[in-house]
Amino acid sequence: MRNNTKKIDWKQYIILFLRTAISFMFLLYIINWITYTLFDWNKQSIASIVIQGIMFGLLFGFMMPIIRTKLTKNIHPTLATGEQIEYQTPANIFKGVEAVGGILFITNQGLVFKSHKANIQTGQTNIAFTDIEKVESVKTTKLVDNGLKVIKKDGLEFQFVVEDRDELMAKINEKL
Repeated sequence: MRNNTKKIDWKQYIILFLRTAISFMFLLYIINWITYTLFDWNKQSIASIVIQGIMFGLLFGFMMPIIRTKLTKNIHPTLATGEQIEYQTPANIFKGVEAVGGILFITNQGLVFKSHKANIQTGQTNIAFTDIEKVESVKTTKLVDNGLKVIKKDGLEFQFVVEDRDELMAKINEKL
């Protein structure tokens, strides 16, 4: 079985921290400008915005990858008799408006998504290869192209957010 959970090195942590902190500072500055201009509310200092951005960046740039690793560390799906895991990767599945986090497993019989416990909707979703009509790539937002849609023969659709989508699609299409 191949585990696709990637280790994050320090360079990636720093890049994630900087992206998160700078984006948050920019958003705070815009909100601050709008509220000061339109509503004559008190204006925050640039130092306050920078400190809040750094704190937010530290929280989400460093802590979220660690939390994600801890949440997905001990996820074990319930498998059918004779079913064996061949590949696994961190993923989200859309259930209504919630993007449920967990692990997507490719087994010798189908796809199994098992959520971690920090979701509102938890559980396991099984999709047999014999029930799959096709898989296709989709955008999860208008800008991010990391979605995978699994369409069953009965018309039911499942949309996932995954890393290395093209590799995953190739593995699934190989099984179909």
